Amino acid sequence: MDIKAELLLRNMAANTEPESVKDTLSRCAAEWLDFDRHPLDLTVNVVTDAELLARAVRLIETGAEKQPKGPVFVISDLHMGDGGPRDNFAYADRERQLTAFLDFVVQRGGRLVICGDLFELWQSNISKVLTHRKWLLDRLAKMQTTYVLGNHDSDLYHFMLQEGWLTHPFFQRMCGSCYLKMGGKTFHFIHGHEADPYCASDVPGLGRITAIYSGLAEDRNGGPMLDKYNTVEQKVIGPMERLVSIWNWLRRKPDRFTEINRNLHDMPQVADVVICGHTHRPGRIGTWHYNPGTWAEHVNSFVFIHEDGTAGVFDWVNGWAVPNPTELPI
Repeated sequence: MDIKAELLLRNMAANTEPESVKDTLSRCAAEWLDFDRHPLDLTVNVVTDAELLARAVRLIETGAEKQPKGPVFVISDLHMGDGGPRDNFAYADRERQLTAFLDFVVQRGGRLVICGDLFELWQSNISKVLTHRKWLLDRLAKMQTTYVLGNHDSDLYHFMLQEGWLTHPFFQRMCGSCYLKMGGKTFHFIHGHEADPYCASDVPGLGRITAIYSGLAEDRNGGPMLDKYNTVEQKVIGPMERLVSIWNWLRRKPDRFTEINRNLHDMPQVADVVICGHTHRPGRIGTWHYNPGTWAEHVNSFVFIHEDGTAGVFDWVNGWAVPNPTELPI
């Protein structure tokens, strides 16, 4: 099997010897990828840019001459809960819409990447969420879905290298971020919270606190939606975001969402294209950034990457893929 795996180390200290890091990562890679399935084909490259990333991540790709065929579909921010009043994904017919979309991906011979916040673990019990959504885990595992972790499901992060902790096959393709080469371009898949100062840390901060408060408000409301187009979370978090935007304006900085996009742009360039969600705002910035939006509000969206490396943003509306031409601010 002609498979290469590259592990990029985030926050590597400046005095760390590259060779010692390479030895450590080689050992981790052997355990992670399982040499019984991928014998002798594993190479490990170490990127030593300390400012590049914040965690260890992986890249699994075939050689350029044997790239996997088929388009790539990307979704993000489903925020699946336990089926209770805090579960945005349980509202209306989102489960049916997602099932139809997954059928659409399979029919077109596509591969699926989930760019974080698949689960809502800031407001719900982990075991209850995973057991409630086992039907979906089974389906996604069968599709060999790649699962990039976000901030709302970061509680799963430290299970990635722990053998036997998460035994469902879906979690075998769980990662902090990943890369893919298509049409001569390198695509970098992350969640996007890495560029958001309110949500980047693993330590519970303002982002998680506001999510917990939103959950309490959803309990009182009896569900996550105020009406067809407005969520309880938007009502709760909206004032905070306006305060942040006003504070940024006073400091002559952009609003919060523009700031996140600029932070993404200012990250060291390790790929031609960055695909990430987090903001729940589908759209694109030129040809270097695409955001698949969310499946937790009133419009379900996704990113489509053709085999030739071209990409676009689409809304999924009752079984139809509708182009979304939104240009995001920067």
